[in-house]
Amino acid sequence: MTYTQKIINIGNSLGITLPKDTVNKLKLKAGLPVIVDFDEEERTYRVDPRPTKKEIKKKKITSVAIKPEFESWANTFINKNIDLFKKLAHRNDIPNH
Repeated sequence: MTYTQKIINIGNSLGITLPKDTVNKLKLKAGLPVIVDFDEEERTYRVDPRPTKKEIKKKKITSVAIKPEFESWANTFINKNIDLFKKLAHRNDIPNH
């Protein structure tokens, strides 16, 4: 669906409101994190709701869009720092959340 929405001021930022039917279909709520992707070539934005922990546990969500460049960078970073991550995982002075 395509909508025409006005850009509004939100403090020092700008925002776009979402139509109620879209909010209901996507089960969006205020404060829910979303993935916003801007395609410079197409000059378009794509907004995807991030899965909640509950949805992940129920396996309603199979994947989250991750750009291949970021995935490659993240894997390289993790592999270069694997010993550090293992040490951090076994520290006793970091409280569990």
